Amino acid sequence: MGIQINGQTDIISAIDGSLTIQGADFTAIAAGSTAAPSISPTGDSNTGIFFPSADTVAIAEGGVEALRIDSSGNLGIGTDNPEATLDVRGSAQFGSNAVDTTSIEKTFSSSHVAANRGAKIRIGLNDGSFAGVEVQNTVGSNGSFNSQNVHLINHNGGVAGDTYSLTSRYDGNIGIGITNPTEKTHISGTGDIKLRVGTTSSGVNANAALNLTTASEGNYTIQTGNAVSGGLRFYDTTADAERVRVSAAGSFGIGTGNPDEILCVSKSSPDPFNTVLTHLKLINGAGNQGAGNRIQFLTGAATSWIQSIVAGANSTSGSDLVFGTPSTGTVGTERVRITSTGDFNITQTPGRYSVDVNPGATSIANNGTVDFATASGMLVVNNHTNGNVTIYICGGGTVTAVANTGSNVGSFSYNSGINGYRWTNNSGSTAIFGFFFVRTRANA
Repeated sequence: MGIQINGQTDIISAIDGSLTIQGADFTAIAAGSTAAPSISPTGDSNTGIFFPSADTVAIAEGGVEALRIDSSGNLGIGTDNPEATLDVRGSAQFGSNAVDTTSIEKTFSSSHVAANRGAKIRIGLNDGSFAGVEVQNTVGSNGSFNSQNVHLINHNGGVAGDTYSLTSRYDGNIGIGITNPTEKTHISGTGDIKLRVGTTSSGVNANAALNLTTASEGNYTIQTGNAVSGGLRFYDTTADAERVRVSAAGSFGIGTGNPDEILCVSKSSPDPFNTVLTHLKLINGAGNQGAGNRIQFLTGAATSWIQSIVAGANSTSGSDLVFGTPSTGTVGTERVRITSTGDFNITQTPGRYSVDVNPGATSIANNGTVDFATASGMLVVNNHTNGNVTIYICGGGTVTAVANTGSNVGSFSYNSGINGYRWTNNSGSTAIFGFFFVRTRANA
């Protein structure tokens, strides 16, 4: 059963309760509106299809526009002004594996192929520059598979372009100001870069701290606040001991939580007797002649110093300890030197004279000798066996005994073989002798 127009068969027909309209000449239909769509089901007149403008199709649901395809082919859901090929205002779901309707997912067939690397999906606001969240497909640690980075992107309205402010890389590394973080936390940028850990509280328990720890070794806390009276401390959490403190006044303490001078170093021995502790060690890895370490004392423009220096060919020959003081507002010059062999040299103004003191006490066999390679000087000999002391003055190849508390049973004379003076034990047996030799010589 149907209606025929211009001799055509069944232009409009009804079969089994359905309505069929056919024919090339059937082109006109009312535009309709949101409240009254032009095509709607029986009994639901405010739901259906209508045509709000030229080349535009829309769907109303319950008298409210739900979907629109505009003249540019943009599809809008929840908006009557779609600004992209797909413009969704509200929640959406893409892909068969999406389970949360508040998320947007993008899936790839054969997603691990290299061609998909660099593909990304963005959720946010784009007004010429984008701000929001970006998920980026990329190559990870295994080149056979793709991985994903997640970026948080900001846009400063006064600056053109996107700003990648936070990145979670495929391996869990977090980057601030860098899109390829190479550490678990990687901060990068230009200018003055700061990391701030703070508290808005005050008084007791108002502290800010950074804890550095490993699973098995090392657990340290860097802390400031009320617990350290406004200073800064490095605390060994495992040992429950403070290691270093910088006071609020700028004093630096090592091994003490109460540094009362610019630098305080504290270390106590468990044995209060016969124990010498090293509190400060200066290391110079070089070991050849002239290498050394120096401590300087600067007062105004004048600098004094203490220096250890290798005087021989290398460090196997020992080192000298040298003291320098300034005569003007400059870096000091050498004044005193203790050599590696124990000689004590006091140096006056260059061009004058110096005094070398060579003390010693040793067991000397009968006819044993002690040599003093010098042109002149004074020798004090103490015979520890009998307690007598003899004083000799030597110079120009001659020796004079100027004082003697008793027999020293020894002799002191010039020896051309050493171009100096030699003392010999003539007691007939081994004895203990102490020597104190002072010589004056012109400085080079």
